[in-house]
Amino acid sequence: MCRQCARETLPERGRVCLDSGAYLLNWAGCASCGAKDAPRAADRAVEEEEIDDDHDDDHFAANVDGALAGETPSDGPSGSEPAPSGEPKGFEEITTYRHVCAKCDHFVCEHYHKFVSTNTTQEFIMSCVLCGRGSEEKMLFEEPKGGESAKDARDVEAASVQDSRPAPAQVTAGLAARISAVQLHENESDSGHDDWED
Repeated sequence: MCRQCARETLPERGRVCLDSGAYLLNWAGCASCGAKDAPRAADRAVEEEEIDDDHDDDHFAANVDGALAGETPSDGPSGSEPAPSGEPKGFEEITTYRHVCAKCDHFVCEHYHKFVSTNTTQEFIMSCVLCGRGSEEKMLFEEPKGGESAKDARDVEAASVQDSRPAPAQVTAGLAARISAVQLHENESDSGHDDWED
């Protein structure tokens, strides 16, 4: 890892989590040959895995803390094996690659990106000396309560939206009243005064 190639080491990027490319605003140039060309990605590896057990939020939080401290996050909770079950609960993808100088292949740093998708959330982690550190968690939708299926929850939500809409007869009556009011106002303003005549 070469810290002279970056303007700032591990800049805080908030919710930005790149799985490809480089943060060029932080690129100072190659410390070895002095080239200012954008670094290229080398040795890109993508590991994909289905998650069979309930997603461990404490493990995710520990990985985020480790990534934000500049450590390479661990692949799983220590000492725990996922319990086999019939249907996968989610998906995990870990992408790693090396930033190298486009001219002389000088090694700049290792880029780490993790994406975890479960039935209800999507989580992202990035840790890289050049690109910085960031994490984000997005809620996809609330889990149904009381044993309801996701389809039942969507049906209930659609019904509540439908109930809040006015009936077509109400809309038609409201539009007719507005049109009448506009016509009445136009008739009153046309009687007697014409602003365009000199």
